[in-house]
Amino acid sequence: MVGLLLWVATIAVGRVTHNVILLPTIVLLGSFLVPITAVVWYLDHDPSPELSPRRIVTAFLIGGVMGVLGASLLEYWLVRVGLIGAFEVGLIEEFVKGAFIVVVALGIGRFHIRDGMVLGATVGFGFAALESSGYALASLFVVQGNQLILSLNSVIFTELVRGVLAPFGRVADRADSVHLALAAWRRRRRP
Repeated sequence: MVGLLLWVATIAVGRVTHNVILLPTIVLLGSFLVPITAVVWYLDHDPSPELSPRRIVTAFLIGGVMGVLGASLLEYWLVRVGLIGAFEVGLIEEFVKGAFIVVVALGIGRFHIRDGMVLGATVGFGFAALESSGYALASLFVVQGNQLILSLNSVIFTELVRGVLAPFGRVADRADSVHLALAAWRRRRRP
């Protein structure tokens, strides 16, 4: 709740003062508020002995950054324009996030299905936070007629939509995918 109040206060001061220096604060608070809150909630509630806070933060940062970078490169090289291109983007992003979930899970000796779901959701949150920051910054620039203007309203709308949808989109599908993969792997390992 405090983070939301800080974000709203920053928007209000930005509107009153027209100070563009506040724009990064608006974007970063808006993009990272929900993902960071979810990760901190996990760390405060019933953490797993296998998933240290260090591993969780690493999954968020490394998985998120490398996921965005890997997806950007693969999309640049492989994606075509049109409806098929949108489908390709989705496949690439899910593949890259899945690959980095495996990377951050290396070294875990014993695990529970919940551990995989938490790692998957954490990588998904890291990816979503960074991707939302990019979309918010891109939405800042609006063309009206022959002029390029900066639209704080567009940034706020983008942040609200992506912030509300983050837990239900990329994060939920990533956690479910990891849950199913780990369940299948565990069954295969049983005698």
